[in-house]
Amino acid sequence: MWPTPEIFEVHRYHGLSSETCKRIGVYTFQFHEDGSGVTIQRNIWGRIEATWIIAQPDFGSVEEAVKNHWSLLNRMVVNAFDDCNQELQRLVHENNHP
Repeated sequence: MWPTPEIFEVHRYHGLSSETCKRIGVYTFQFHEDGSGVTIQRNIWGRIEATWIIAQPDFGSVEEAVKNHWSLLNRMVVNAFDDCNQELQRLVHENNHP
């Protein structure tokens, strides 16, 4: 799959039809309005299992996420939970310890 923002539209199968956030598989994305980052949740049919707040501009929009974190987004498509959790924890840790 080539890097494209459509990844957020094609892989919405675990979401609720009324959902307004972006989604890839079981992961929802709320991009911060000021472009400073994103809040990602592992959210299955409305049940939130984990939350990561990533305050990095290179994850501040759909376009920036696709450009800078394509590998992670692809792992989310196939629900590679362990790999995704490790990478998301690393990104959160970078926020707190630059």
